[in-house]
Amino acid sequence: KGTFTGSGKEYILEVIPVVDGAQIIKIPKGVYADEAGNVNEQEYQASCNIDITKPTCNIGIYMSSETIITEKGIITKLNKVTYTFEFSEYLKGFTKDDIEVTNGTKGGFSGSGRKYTLIVTNDTEGEQVVKIPQGACTDSAGNKIAETVKKVVIDRTGPVGSVSYSTTEKTGSAVVAKISANEEMQEIEGWTLSADKKELTKSYEDNTEETVTIKDLLGNESSVTIKISNIDKTLPKGEVTYSTAEYTNQDVTVTINVDKQVQAINGWTLSENKKVLTKKYTQNTEETVTITDLAGNRSIVTVKIANIDKEAPVIGEITLSTKEITNQDVEITVNATDAISGIEGYSWDEKQTWNTVNKVNAKTNGIYTIYVKDKAGNISSKTIKITNIDKTLPKGEVTYSTAEYTNQDVTVTINVDKQVQAINGWTLSENKKVLTKKYTQNTEETVTITDLAGNRSIVTVKIANIDKEAPVIGEITLSTKEITNQDVEITVNATDAISGIEGYSWDEKQTWNTVNKVNAKTNGIYTIYVKDKAGNISSKTIKITNIKKEPEKLTISATN
Repeated sequence: KGTFTGSGKEYILEVIPVVDGAQIIKIPKGVYADEAGNVNEQEYQASCNIDITKPTCNIGIYMSSETIITEKGIITKLNKVTYTFEFSEYLKGFTKDDIEVTNGTKGGFSGSGRKYTLIVTNDTEGEQVVKIPQGACTDSAGNKIAETVKKVVIDRTGPVGSVSYSTTEKTGSAVVAKISANEEMQEIEGWTLSADKKELTKSYEDNTEETVTIKDLLGNESSVTIKISNIDKTLPKGEVTYSTAEYTNQDVTVTINVDKQVQAINGWTLSENKKVLTKKYTQNTEETVTITDLAGNRSIVTVKIANIDKEAPVIGEITLSTKEITNQDVEITVNATDAISGIEGYSWDEKQTWNTVNKVNAKTNGIYTIYVKDKAGNISSKTIKITNIDKTLPKGEVTYSTAEYTNQDVTVTINVDKQVQAINGWTLSENKKVLTKKYTQNTEETVTITDLAGNRSIVTVKIANIDKEAPVIGEITLSTKEITNQDVEITVNATDAISGIEGYSWDEKQTWNTVNKVNAKTNGIYTIYVKDKAGNISSKTIKITNIKKEPEKLTISATN
């Protein structure tokens, strides 16, 4: 109900319809009274048909094999499109002129009541719009039609396709080609059509070049070229070389030369042309290296390095041919090992020269440094001190217990300037530098003295002063054997073969003199002592009876 106005006998009520159909207005019994208070005793009502709905139109087209409906609308390749107009109710005065056409020319028009048809021709592609403008016609109630539009796409051009590939890099796997179009396409045998029908995909195992015809849903055709040249299933071939195959104490650079371009490998340096891989190794190893070409094909090469030796040789025991004192060269033998490259040589002259013999003769005492080099060039050294070489001849000085003639043993002493070995028959002092020997008789001989190293010298022992034999008293002569009143001179003839006569004693060895004569003044027994220079004494007696120095006395005797 809307506004309500009036008085007395006339009133006006405005009723706004809300739906189509019969509209009834009713005054129930007993709702009003006259001035006398009389109420209405009956019900009053009025009705009318309400039509407030605007007429609608459904614009359609006649379908054919060359016309399709997509999510985005109707598409056709026809030159003439027949449109149908079906209204929701009868209209007044609907004509061909009430229809507006964009991108087309109106042709034949027919129909009546609620249904009509219109043929629209077209010369160009694109969107064709058929429209009934708002209010172009009305229904019997005068309700104006709302604007109604039908759009049809005219398409007589094949789809625009672009080709892309799963990869344009070198690959050892299949390459998927994808055709992307600006509109939906039909299926192609061997290809996979996407859900939105705008992409076709196909997997190629080998390189190829071919033309593919693609069709849109209307059958419009175009072609795209598939060109695949990046499939490479050939394995790369790598050749491994080394900066040196000899033993070395330096790093070894490994080079892998490949017959085709390859990808970078972590830890390796790839050349600019991508065909050479290099890596510096600091220690021995054996490992496999996977080389991958640009297509992803993989080969395995083996890197084996066993010639890096950065450890110096181990010098073990150094042995000597003798540790005793010797007058010979001492042979030094080095026992060295090298676990990796092995021993190359030994140097005994401060690394000036090298040889393979692990021995050297030390000719003199001193500190010897032995250098050992392995095949990689690593050098170790060790020193040894030689103190047992003695090539100096011993010097002996011979002395005698006496140089005078003696009738005793003579002790010979040899004082040597160094320690010597014992000699049979000689006594060696505690410090081994003094040899002594007692000689009982004269002799001349050579004595070989040998030091502890075996060096030998000869000294001469010459003893000529031992005289243990008493002088030989030969004939004793008298100046006269006749009776004499004079002294009788006694002459002793004595000899001593060794030391010679030293003297004579006529007084029981009280005194000695060199005269071998003595005057016997009286008769008697005389003992002559003869002493040689060694002190040996001989003696001999002689009886003197011929000395008469007093006159003879005459004895007269008488007899009776």
